[in-house]
Amino acid sequence: MSIKRILLSLTLCFMSLTTSLSASAQSRHITLELFNKQAGVQQRTNAPISSRTIDNKVSDATPRTSSQLTNEESQLLVVAVNKSGDALSETVIQNPLRKNVESFNPDTGEIEHAQVVELPKGVVDITLPESADIEQLIIYQQSEGKLVEIDRITVGKSTIKAQSRVAAMSDDVFPVLYNGDSDNRSDLVIVADGYTASEQGKFEQDVQRVVEGYFKEVPYNEYKKFYNVWGVKAVSAVSGAGVNGQQINNAFGGHFGCYGIDRLLCVDESKVQSYVRARMDTNARDQILVVVNTTKYGGAGGTVATMSLASAAIDLALHEIGHSYGGLADEYDYGTCYGGEPSEPNSTSRRGQKWDYWSDISRVDWFEGSSYCATGKYRPTNNSMMRSLGQPFEEINNEVLVLKTYQYADAIDSFSPTKTSLSAHGSQQFELETIDPALSTQQITWYVDGSEVANGSQFTLSKNNYSDGSYLVKAVVQDSTNRVRRDPSNLLSDSISWTVTLSGDDTQCPELTDAPSGLTATQITTNAFTASWEPLADAKQYQIDLFSNDVWESFSTAATSYQFTGLTEGSDAQVRIKASNDCSSTGFSAAVAVKLDDSQGCDVPQVVGQLAIRAVTETSFNVSWDATQSSSSYLIQLWDEGAKKWVDHGTTQATELTITNLPSGTTQYVQVIALNACGDQASPSAWVTIELLTDTQPCEALAAPEKPWATDITATGFTGQWNALAGAASYELQLWDEANRRWYAYTTTTDNQVQVTGQSGTSYFLIRGVNACGEPGEYSPWTEVKLTSQCTSAPAAPSMAVQGGTVSWTKISDATSYELKRWTGSAWVDYMETAATSLQVTASTPTYLIVRATNSCGKSGYSNWVKAR
Repeated sequence: MSIKRILLSLTLCFMSLTTSLSASAQSRHITLELFNKQAGVQQRTNAPISSRTIDNKVSDATPRTSSQLTNEESQLLVVAVNKSGDALSETVIQNPLRKNVESFNPDTGEIEHAQVVELPKGVVDITLPESADIEQLIIYQQSEGKLVEIDRITVGKSTIKAQSRVAAMSDDVFPVLYNGDSDNRSDLVIVADGYTASEQGKFEQDVQRVVEGYFKEVPYNEYKKFYNVWGVKAVSAVSGAGVNGQQINNAFGGHFGCYGIDRLLCVDESKVQSYVRARMDTNARDQILVVVNTTKYGGAGGTVATMSLASAAIDLALHEIGHSYGGLADEYDYGTCYGGEPSEPNSTSRRGQKWDYWSDISRVDWFEGSSYCATGKYRPTNNSMMRSLGQPFEEINNEVLVLKTYQYADAIDSFSPTKTSLSAHGSQQFELETIDPALSTQQITWYVDGSEVANGSQFTLSKNNYSDGSYLVKAVVQDSTNRVRRDPSNLLSDSISWTVTLSGDDTQCPELTDAPSGLTATQITTNAFTASWEPLADAKQYQIDLFSNDVWESFSTAATSYQFTGLTEGSDAQVRIKASNDCSSTGFSAAVAVKLDDSQGCDVPQVVGQLAIRAVTETSFNVSWDATQSSSSYLIQLWDEGAKKWVDHGTTQATELTITNLPSGTTQYVQVIALNACGDQASPSAWVTIELLTDTQPCEALAAPEKPWATDITATGFTGQWNALAGAASYELQLWDEANRRWYAYTTTTDNQVQVTGQSGTSYFLIRGVNACGEPGEYSPWTEVKLTSQCTSAPAAPSMAVQGGTVSWTKISDATSYELKRWTGSAWVDYMETAATSLQVTASTPTYLIVRATNSCGKSGYSNWVKAR
């Protein structure tokens, strides 16, 4: 796991901690089970804690300093001591025997009920330094400003067992989203409850939909590569969940109505933890979410969070995991209010402090009403996911979640050479593999003896540029995302250093710098293509990487082309290229996307239309555009006034890019060129002028626009129009996503109208203006649009079967087409769309398939899966 990996995890809700243990130390792992003698609803007394590991009663010890604890009842201090009583480590944790339970209205997203309960037991996983002579763990709680010992747990040598760092997954565990080793990823574990033996395939499909919804949310969508998601199967004797507080015979007792709250969905958290611990390594289970097989709306928070299959439950899971994973406070004012300064970063009793460095953003202020208090406690924005479901997290919470992500995953994923003290003859090449956020906000800088020498993923120390001697080579990776403004622990920066003794003769070897250009894909068939590129002067060898079936593979050649054959039929692939000689190598070129089909070529991409500019600062701006037909990527160019030409800034497969590190207050010009999978370019878009801000250019907050209206209404879309808003540099149009019960950004434009397509049934839209500083204003009232349609509802789900070398599925009367997905071994991905109801099995047919029916009113659920061959 990351060297910044948190060393203690709490299996009940609202984890928050610090530790003094060395990050590089070897560690041992223990699990303690704590019990509460006075568990129940709304019990505010400090009930004694007992433990299975000891028999001694609560003792009164000399109070320690209470400066580390900020909340008398919800926090505990765990101190590890040796035989002499010397403190070896101190850890602040949330009290595992207290839990704030809450329920929300699925229609409005507003809080309905919140209360504090005392839990009968809680499980604590603690990682201790292996070399430490730990004899006891002493647990303190704050009382009247002092820390008082409430329990003392003896830890013998036999209690501490070495914990493997290799995730030994059982057959019940399958990857849903895999981006890298769990040692350097944040891992979400989704566990099944209420799924019978015959419903395990349904669980796999349900998990995929949950993950798709989860990673639509900012900032998780931008940092998706930093996460793994695992599914854990568990067979229940009975399908579904209990109701009215009554449990049924499902795997973990999932039932509604616990603590008298109808929508609260509870499970046996200790049983879930034990089940997962037996199947997964500690490093692969950072947050656990139980999905219960019921469409009734509900869920609950905690390190073992729960959710049902109701569409709005995704937001509930995001809110609850915001507590347990991000350490965020509730921003609503319902419930029992208690005094004191909240320890969470998004709630305060002191105006003008915690988030004052965000105060230039118009929607960030000190809004009264937070942490269950109507007065005296403040939240940073008027509304957010931590106050009402269906809202974005907003600035302060986004910042916390990004920082939390970097606590689990370092930017540097791997590096070479792996030996950090070495000798080199003539030259030495260094290379990094990093986890890059979706918005490409990372920069890699290389230093030799403290002087900056290069940028990019590679650097070569060569006798061409350096004499014999010892050098310190350092690579620094910095994420410059605008989601984070304050990073006191420097989590967004990562580095690695090498000490190199350079020697050898002065034989000249030309150093390669720029990657090969002109990479294209031609001769494309359903399972093969040829990659070719321009020769690079002084290069002796080329490494071409192919991304197929979720894996990068490397191939080498001295030629300037390479043919790939035997690929998965109809799949998507990517290729990239770099060159090398005896003393150096280049970085990789931009990746080129390839769609394997039998078109024997590529259509010319459509020219990019109007560019939208937002988030303009002194040194940066964001440019976005609508996707164009036959385009697989986009080249962004800036005008170089000195050279009097357009200069490539970079390529992206997204439809927006934030351009940073520009000279302050200058005038910039940008244009975008669409590229197809063969590398063919469209004509450039119309260029746009951007005036970067100066320190003297304030931005006015925008009011809400008037209610927009719709014209040109068809069965699948409409044109949204609105009146101009004073001070708006652009507009953002949002559509209502009924399946996930939330508004989402459809597009941005500088015009007063937008054509909306791909809709059905009834649509809802609203707009908001964005000023020249990139700050969105208030939302307009929403508008309902009833689309004309020939259908009345989405089609029913087909069933699928295999017989005599043919895969077939039932014909659905009102379906216009069928979408098939294939199993990659870790996820269901698109395979093909067809109007037919059968498929002949060949050697290239995927092993596992599922299908669903579609029409202009929507899409059905998925069929059963079949093994095609």
